[in-house]
Order: sequence, then structure tokens, then C-alpha cells
Amino acid sequence: MRRLPFALAFVVAPLLVGTVFMVSVFLELLVRNPPPPLDASAPRPTAVWAGSQDPAGPMAIVWIPASGAQLTELALAWQTVAATGRYRMMAVAESDGVQRTSSSVGLLAHTTLARAPHPSLLILPSHLGIITEVERNWIAQAAGQARTVLALGTAVGALLESGAPPKDLEITTHFLARRSVEPHYPGARWNWDHPWIRRGKWVTGWGLLRTPDATAAALAADLAPKGAAVPDAEGPPAEGDPPARGFSLSEWASLWLNGGFGWGRENVGVVLQPGVSDVGVAALLDVWPRSMGIRVVTLSDKRYPVVGRTGLIWVPAIATAQSPGLDRLLVPGGASPLQAGGRRAEPWGPVDPPSTGPGPGAEAYRQALAELRVRRGSVSHWVEHVLLSPFLGLPETHFPNGAEWHFLLRALGVALLGMAYVRLLRRREWSKPRSPQPLNERSLP
Repeated sequence: MRRLPFALAFVVAPLLVGTVFMVSVFLELLVRNPPPPLDASAPRPTAVWAGSQDPAGPMAIVWIPASGAQLTELALAWQTVAATGRYRMMAVAESDGVQRTSSSVGLLAHTTLARAPHPSLLILPSHLGIITEVERNWIAQAAGQARTVLALGTAVGALLESGAPPKDLEITTHFLARRSVEPHYPGARWNWDHPWIRRGKWVTGWGLLRTPDATAAALAADLAPKGAAVPDAEGPPAEGDPPARGFSLSEWASLWLNGGFGWGRENVGVVLQPGVSDVGVAALLDVWPRSMGIRVVTLSDKRYPVVGRTGLIWVPAIATAQSPGLDRLLVPGGASPLQAGGRRAEPWGPVDPPSTGPGPGAEAYRQALAELRVRRGSVSHWVEHVLLSPFLGLPETHFPNGAEWHFLLRALGVALLGMAYVRLLRRREWSKPRSPQPLNERSLP
């Protein structure tokens, strides 16, 4: 019986540590607190940024789901369309409040679904939850009116639920969602071999960083002369996508320790100011936090809505006065005299994302991933795997970052100290003089 507490300690301790890991990583990966509402005195910009717009061009509508939008898909699709300079662009949502995203930043729509004009190009990024009946009805109406419809990721399911596309339409979505979507849409013609497919006016695609390719396919159809036949097309699968190499022990250890205990975690502030690089903000917010070793927060002087360079309206998470201690303070695509969290703002990323190469905005993601390789090398492969980044042309090199190994060493050190302590208690227990036990009369012969 004396050994029972020690045996329980050896069983309960790993279970307790594992539970902490699981809950913490779950919170880091899946739980996104809704952005706080705007102050009533905050100005609300409604005009779309005119620098990237053609006042006489066709209308491009980007939907912001009420359950939250996948930030990379929305920003890259928006940037790709804006780079053409041939569209009027609007982001629309069911309400006029602050809209949540997959990261710690909110967005404001330019108008609501009820007031949205008829689109020529309709873009539906992935949604993070269940769509509402109002959204479903609007998608059905807008998709029927649009000349071209682009649905990305989970929005393919929303498009099918609306009943707008033909029942025999050939479509694609993320290969990891195959088991979850096929039972719900048994009549759909799924094609899992291509990252994007264009069939008539309908374009579907998956892979966060493949968004520019799918958007370019939609633009080719939408900008074609009226009456011209647009051939069906599909994107070739990238070689080694997803990366064939599995994850090493150091990667798993760093990932779990970063998410579970936050050891060595960096706090990075992203300044939102008028004219900020939209795709630069999205790259920082959607790449670095996936390592679970870098926490990124958006801030501005008074937490007022900010219009980005290509027209997205950002709502920062906090004001400068509320910022915690920061390791870095970055301004995507610009400079600022702002100071917060004990740091002076420093410019980050390309000033103007190029419109050449694999897609507009790719340079910002290339830089974010390159810096992650240096700062968090042992988990960069995980992040690239999630983002499906081989289309960026990054070299397939992987090296353990020495700064990451102290996470594993700390865990081993704590475990060894615990075992030594338990061993010491047991030795002290055994070394105590034991008094003779009284005889029990029942034990006598």
C-alpha cells in the first residue's frame, strides 16, 4: 500500500501533462474569440479604396461569412483581383458589424448582403462555421446573377447547399475534407486530382496558397469578351503536394510544447494604419501563429477601422495603450513612428506585392515563411504543410533550429527532476527505522 501513491503519481502525471497539452493546443488551433465591437465614436469608412479600382469596370463581390472568413483565401483573392485594376470591388456580409476571421483581426464589410449590387465576379472564401439561411439564399441569388463564381475550400459546400450550380457539376475541394464532404453531398461529381477546376462559369479550388491560381482562372473567364467560349480547365497538381516527408520527433515536440506551455513564445504586434499592405497583414497573421510559438496581435493608435492599400477595412484587436510587452512591432508594407509594448515600429514585407510570379501577394507569404524557417525552423515544415506552400517555389530544405531544442530539453529536465524527487522520497521512506509491529492474536498458531 505504501507504493500505491508513487505508482499513481507515475500514472497521473503523464495523463495530467497530456491533458494540458491537448486542451492548450486545441485552444490555440481552433478557438477564435470574436473581435470586440467598435466604439460608438469610432468612424466607419465605407468608401472602397480608389487606387486599385476601375469606376467603370465590372463588379467583383467578396463574401465575408458570418461565422468567420479564412483570412488567407480572402486576402489573396482580393489582392489578385485588385492587381488587374479593372474591377470595382466590394466586401459584403450579412451584418454591418465587425466580422471575424481565422486570425486575431476583424474586418468591416463595405455593405450588407441586402444592399449588395449584382456581381459580375462572385468570390466565396472558406467559412469557419455553419452558414445562415440568409447567406444561403443570397448565395443562390448572387451566383445565379454572376457571370463567374469562385468557391474556395469549405465554401464549395455552401455553394452546393444554395442549389445554384448544376447538379452534375464537376467540382473539387481540399483533399483532407474528402471524408467529411462526400457523405453530405453524395450526388456531386468530386475531382480530387486538381487544386482548382473551371467548368463554365463555375470555378472551385482548395489550398490556401493556391488561391491566386484559382482566382486567375476565374478572372480569365470573367474578363473574356462577351459571347466568347471559355474552355474548361483545371490546375495541375504540384509535385510533392502535400510534402511527402513526415514530421520528425523534434517537430512534434516543438509543436506540442509551443502550443501546450508557450515556452519561448514571441509576442509580435502588427500596426494597422491607412494604406497598410492588405496581403502583408494576412501573411503575418495566418503564417506565424500556426507555429504556435509566435503570437501576433493587431493594434492601432485608437482602434479605429483602417482602410488597407487595396480597399479591405481592418479592425485592430487592441489599441496601442492596451498592448502587452512585445518582442517585435511590425508595419506591413510601410513605416510608422508608432511605439507600443516597449518597441518602435519597423517596416516589414514588400512595399507593393508584385503582380508577377505565382500570384499577387506571394512575395509576402514567401518572406513570412522564410523568416519562420529561421526563427522557428523545427515547425516551419508543419506550417508549410498546412498552407500547401510548394507552389511558392521555396527550396525543400529542412534543418533543426538549435533554439527550438531547449523546449524538448526543458521537458526532459522536468521529467528527470520529478523522477529524482520521487526516488528520493522512496529512499527516505525505506531508510526510516521501523518499529516492531504488535502481534495479532489471530496470527498466533
